[in-house]
Amino acid sequence: MACILIASFWWVAFLQRRVTQTQNCFATAFKASPIPVAILTRDEHVVLDVNDSFMSQFTYRRRDVVSRRFRELGIALDGQFLTRMQQMLEKESSLRGMEFRLSTADGKERFVLLSVEMIDVEGGDGDSDQGRGVGRP
Repeated sequence: MACILIASFWWVAFLQRRVTQTQNCFATAFKASPIPVAILTRDEHVVLDVNDSFMSQFTYRRRDVVSRRFRELGIALDGQFLTRMQQMLEKESSLRGMEFRLSTADGKERFVLLSVEMIDVEGGDGDSDQGRGVGRP
C-alpha cells in the first residue's frame, strides 16, 4: 500500500509539472504573438489580458484595458458589435474572419478581421462566466 501512495504522489507531481510547462508555453505564445490578442470573459466581456501586439495596434496600455469591460473602452465603433458577436457565438463556439470596425485609443479607425475562440479555462458548465473568449483582430 505504501508503494502505491508513493507512486501516486510522484504521478501527481509529474502531472503538475506538465500542466505548469503547458501553461508557460501558451503564455509565451500569447505574449510573443505578432497578432493582436485579447482574452475576455464570455458573459461580461471583461478584459482579462491583452498581448503586446494588441497594445501596439490599438495604442492602449495594459493597465488601461485589463479588468475593464470591453464596451467601456470604446474600441468597438459598431454599437452592436458585442451583441452580434455573442449571438454568433451562441450558435457556434468560434468565429472566423468576421469584419468589424474598431477604434484605437487615439481615435483612429481600424477595420479588422476578427476571429474568436471560446475556451473553458476553469471547467465551467457553460452557464457561468468562466468561458473565455480569445479574440484576435
